[in-house]
Amino acid sequence: EWERYRPEIRDMYLCQHKPLAELVEKMNKHGYSVTNSQMETRLKKWEYWRNLPKRHWQYLAPQIEKRTNAGKMTQVSLSGVVLDPAKVRKGCKR
Repeated sequence: EWERYRPEIRDMYLCQHKPLAELVEKMNKHGYSVTNSQMETRLKKWEYWRNLPKRHWQYLAPQIEKRTNAGKMTQVSLSGVVLDPAKVRKGCKR
């Protein structure tokens, strides 16, 4: 049942940055009784992440700096969505 709405959920959550409550509301409108925790569990199972933990940024920061020093452009993507350069800079400062 979830798989049928997976592309729509991905778009709303990752591309449109809709809050979890709107995703749950959308599923409820489709006739599925879904709770916030069920939606969170499903997003984790599908590995749909909006943010990286600090330890991941600590790994990425030197890699990005190395590429920048070599004159290369670097794009960071998370869950298939390219992150905004400002968000990448902020994350690397952690």
